Amino acid sequence: MFSLHSYWSTDVLHDTRNLQYQRDFDGNVPHFRHLHTTCHLGFHNVRTMRHAITLHSDDTVTSSGHETVMNMKQRMIQFHMYVLALSEVRLPGSGSVDVGDGFLLIYAGSPGDGSLGGVALLLSPSAARSWRQAGSRAKHWDSGRLLRISLHCPEGLWHVGSAYGPTEQQDALVKDQFYEDLRAFWHDLPAREPTFLLGDLNSRVGVRGAADAEAPASVLGPHGLGARNGNGRRLLQHASETGLRVLNTFYAHDLQHTASWYHARWHTPGLLDLALCRQSDSAFVTDVQALPHAETDSDHRIMLLSLRARPVRGCAPAPAAPPSASVRPRPLAVHKLRDPATRQQFCAHLSRSLQADPGGDFDSFAMHMRAAGEQTLGLAESAVSTWRSGHEDELRQLASARQAAFEATVRSPHDAHAAQHLRNIRHHNRAVVRRLKTAWWHEQAGNMQRAADAHDAKSLFGDAKRLGRWFSTHGMCKRPLCADRAAEARKFADHFETVLNVDRPTDPAAWRALPAQNHAAPLPAGLWDPPAFEEFAASVRKLARGKAPDLTGNHAELFHALLDAGDAGQGSIEGPTLYLLFYTVVLQEWRSRCSRACAQPPGVPWVSTRDGTLRLPSRTRVAYRDTLQLFDLEYADDTVMVDCSWDRFVTCARLLDSVLTDFGVEMNLAKTEWMMVSGFGQPADAAPLPGARRLVIRGQVVPRTLQFKYLGSLVAADASLGVDADVRRRIGLAWAGFGYLKHVWRSHHIALKTKSTLLRSCVLSVLLFGCESWSLRSHHLRSLTSTWLGLVRGIQGLTWQQQRDGRLSASDLLARVGLPSLHTLLFQRVARWLGHVARRPPGRSIPFAMLFGSLPGRVCPPASVAGTQKRFFTTTARLVLQAMPTLDERVWARTAGDRAAWRRCVSAIKIDPPTRSAPVRAAPVSTRRAVAAQAAAGRDPLQCPSCQFRARNAQGLMNHINEKHPVESSSWTCEHCGKVYHHKGYFTLHAQSCPAAPAPPPPAPAGPPRAAARTAAQRNFTCSFPRCGLTFVSGSQQRRHEREQCLHRPGSGAIVSPSGALVLPCPVCQETWTSTRALGLHMKKKH
Repeated sequence: MFSLHSYWSTDVLHDTRNLQYQRDFDGNVPHFRHLHTTCHLGFHNVRTMRHAITLHSDDTVTSSGHETVMNMKQRMIQFHMYVLALSEVRLPGSGSVDVGDGFLLIYAGSPGDGSLGGVALLLSPSAARSWRQAGSRAKHWDSGRLLRISLHCPEGLWHVGSAYGPTEQQDALVKDQFYEDLRAFWHDLPAREPTFLLGDLNSRVGVRGAADAEAPASVLGPHGLGARNGNGRRLLQHASETGLRVLNTFYAHDLQHTASWYHARWHTPGLLDLALCRQSDSAFVTDVQALPHAETDSDHRIMLLSLRARPVRGCAPAPAAPPSASVRPRPLAVHKLRDPATRQQFCAHLSRSLQADPGGDFDSFAMHMRAAGEQTLGLAESAVSTWRSGHEDELRQLASARQAAFEATVRSPHDAHAAQHLRNIRHHNRAVVRRLKTAWWHEQAGNMQRAADAHDAKSLFGDAKRLGRWFSTHGMCKRPLCADRAAEARKFADHFETVLNVDRPTDPAAWRALPAQNHAAPLPAGLWDPPAFEEFAASVRKLARGKAPDLTGNHAELFHALLDAGDAGQGSIEGPTLYLLFYTVVLQEWRSRCSRACAQPPGVPWVSTRDGTLRLPSRTRVAYRDTLQLFDLEYADDTVMVDCSWDRFVTCARLLDSVLTDFGVEMNLAKTEWMMVSGFGQPADAAPLPGARRLVIRGQVVPRTLQFKYLGSLVAADASLGVDADVRRRIGLAWAGFGYLKHVWRSHHIALKTKSTLLRSCVLSVLLFGCESWSLRSHHLRSLTSTWLGLVRGIQGLTWQQQRDGRLSASDLLARVGLPSLHTLLFQRVARWLGHVARRPPGRSIPFAMLFGSLPGRVCPPASVAGTQKRFFTTTARLVLQAMPTLDERVWARTAGDRAAWRRCVSAIKIDPPTRSAPVRAAPVSTRRAVAAQAAAGRDPLQCPSCQFRARNAQGLMNHINEKHPVESSSWTCEHCGKVYHHKGYFTLHAQSCPAAPAPPPPAPAGPPRAAARTAAQRNFTCSFPRCGLTFVSGSQQRRHEREQCLHRPGSGAIVSPSGALVLPCPVCQETWTSTRALGLHMKKKH
């Protein structure tokens, strides 16, 4: 599959404000504390990143966009990691490489080819800026087991290191060298600069005993894991000598959040990935834990180190300049322009300003318009209310008191009274902040409940969006690109010069090949004259409202007020229309070139049923099949190309690039990938060996991927085609959205009914996004059901243990909040989509064919074959249709044509939560089962549901339904007489004898008459005996006629065999045969 898609990136970290520096009361160790500042450092053993980085002959490195790098970047975004330390990367040499989206990989490999060991640090965009602000300082040791970088902050430097320790089985010299490098790692660092070392040290430190001489309490905490080995003893000795602390053992967690590694065979847990720091720096640390639900391709789990503070972003401060030049103008209260008096006052004010400056240019005009808007309308108030709103003065006073107490402790570091006063001030400030936050949340919860009581859905869900941080971090809040006008203008200018304003010559031959258009009338004479005022006004009226102001601070509403345009449109359609016409021409030329370049039609053949039967075409009669060729799919400016031949795929991909170049367009190879879906039993390989299949376009290798995200859903090259990964991803996103609205669920001022409404709209929509195309299996349904019940327990404030102790079943749990089961919600969504596909017109039959078809000759493979697809989508569709109590499954596609009736069938789906004793399974397609289901429903099982016809058996009823009551979109029209047939067999018979059809061409004189009589066009068979001349429709009728009639006639040449039967002897070898066809085959093969 050839696809175009792009990955999104976001800045996952928050700004640090008012970060203060103070000294410890017992020494000179700095502490960076702030109430609202956190930082997360991750560390993980990836096992290998050798296929993720491409090494060139000129010693340069580039990122190949491998799945490992993309997975690490996604985990950093998901868990808000500032830096991720990686162990055992297996990369040669050392250096840094940009891996896309602002992320930076700094690596240090082992000596030689780098196949053993190696460490790296993956920096987020904010961390990369901080590293560059610190002078891009990085240090690595020759062994390739230690790497350290420095991050900039206003008060000094922070240091983060990555380590990979030798295993227990390695030589003692290797271990001695590693600990010598480890001592040098800490030796040249000042005590004032916090430092953290993360990585897989391959050391089991075990559990500290009551009288453990090897592990003092200041080095090893009480929450270790397992037994201690030799590497663990040596690490503890080194930590005691250098004053380090093993942070993992100081925080209590359950086993799944403690263990960082599991044995591949015995699945025994272990703690090998450790975090070390100086004992004085441990005041920053708040927690160390494993992330058991983070998806990785390694047997190690991602570990997360949480800190109280972090270095600020490494952004250079803006130069001193007037606020109008360096700060983006604030929005104006343009909603006041709806008042005619205010609009007239604004126009009058602007007119006076322009009359006072008659010789001004457009910049002066924009300045006057902004000044008139500020004078008349004023600035807009912030639409987002926070707990700080209205309490700025009080918070400013608290900050001043805290700063004064802090300065007193700096002047007198050993004064106990000053230290106690600072503690009291901080305790008071935290209490005030908690009080303000609580009051604000109660106010917001009350507003939401009042909106729910008034049935104001818009206000209710708008408040929920503003409360959830999840919506702002995922790009649903408008934010300026940058705060500096000059930087924003430079960014637009660079984009214009490098992307838009590029000379891309076109091929004149490609344009001449297009169909010519003859214009009846010449073009107007004044077509290229300067635009008149009416044309300018029409362009202004097309400016969209409700947008942010431009660089000069002016809104589109201000221009509308000058024209008194009233309600304006939301943009123009000329641009999209012209683009669609141009893109259609380009694709048409591409398809024609592919057809000429390939010996066989490009694409993938697809066989589908036309009678609305949910079963594979291989199990359907030939008369109800249809075949089409799938080659390319388009959505906006994205193109997907599919093919089953590698040579044709490469040829068509290169032709697409050449066609785009001829028409002056360039393919974005950075957003181009290809994927191969292997056959049954063939494992996917994302990193082929040298000499394997490679797609090269314009000298650049197009990367291969195992999965990609398109329109919110995942498509993968595994046995489930991405359903497994998509279900796991949806579950994670649903829990993330649920967690970001935790204040709503915990509030006692919001009714439980309102919470269930918000859960169904804000969280369930995330959980079941794209579920209409899932081929679900039992473990998918179990995971989704478990997640849904967990979410329902969360809004009720219950745990699983409380549900068990209260003997609440799943049905009782859902009945308390009035929510249906997940199977009901899921099946209703799939049923609505099935009805939408069945109602599509015949001209748009690709979704219909995809739903009721498969590849030619594809049958269900045995379940014992590894890597096979265990379930097709038709199984899920049958499962949904069987859940409709008022639907006849045999005519479901005809019922879906009536939208109102189909909605009633969908609303009737009610499924209780399944149990282990009664799971939900789909029954196979069987006429006997259909008859039994109709009899159980109290209806005549052999009577047609659409007319009064009653069949003799179930198969006859199915044939009657398919022939007399087919799906509306299944029809065949004769191109000669215009008759319409709903059965392909009758249409074929009519096409052979249509009276309006032109006469067939005369047969060719060459060749024997018998061969000419059996051509496919005439489809008749003539008796081979002389003096007979009868013709038949089929060969079986001809052979039966020869055997029963002509063989007994005189002169046929037949003789009587010893058994008394008539046979035909061979004139050469005297062998006897019972038919002329057998005798002819014998003569052709033997003689």
